[in-house]
Amino acid sequence: MSLGTLQSDGIMNEVILPLPSQPKYGAELDKIRSEAYVDIITGKQPIDYFDTFVEKWRAAGGKTLEEEAAAR
Repeated sequence: MSLGTLQSDGIMNEVILPLPSQPKYGAELDKIRSEAYVDIITGKQPIDYFDTFVEKWRAAGGKTLEEEAAAR
């Protein structure tokens, strides 16, 4: 859920609340993301590995978080 207000200077002041399943999946998803980014940046994995990362991330709970975010 996002609670935001537009300030007089046109800047959005926003508070983003965690998704319900964030405590359950968040740490593992962060780990998967960090490892994939480092592996791609350092050349351990090719850029095409990003598609594999997305599949792993979604399978590890990311799909649930996507669905919860879309429902807001």
